[in-house]
Amino acid sequence: MAIDMFPFLEIFMPFVGLGITILCCTSLCKACHNAQEEMRRERTDTPSIFVIPFPPAEDRTHNPPRYSMTDFSSLPPPYAEVERKPELFPHPEGVPPPYTEVSLPLASTAPPPPTPPPLPRATPFRRMSYA
Repeated sequence: MAIDMFPFLEIFMPFVGLGITILCCTSLCKACHNAQEEMRRERTDTPSIFVIPFPPAEDRTHNPPRYSMTDFSSLPPPYAEVERKPELFPHPEGVPPPYTEVSLPLASTAPPPPTPPPLPRATPFRRMSYA
């Protein structure tokens, strides 16, 4: 068989196949890119920005604001005069009771001492008779 005669083909054939696949993908992508560029060059007569036509100024009932002519409002109040926003869940009125320490008898946290291993049981010897 050919693989037995040329063992290096078993190593290099996957690389050759990968190279051919990459070349095919590259040429396909380049062809798609060139077709898209050609379509973009053909439609140069249409602008890429769409302009919305507005009617003349005398026909408009609502003019957009002119920011250079707006009236300025007064300055905001000082920070010390600003009230807090009401809370959704207000805190209870009054001061909570003071903290008091409580000492509870707790169980010892030390582990119990290990139990001694069981002693081996003495087994009496039996005499076996071969009668």
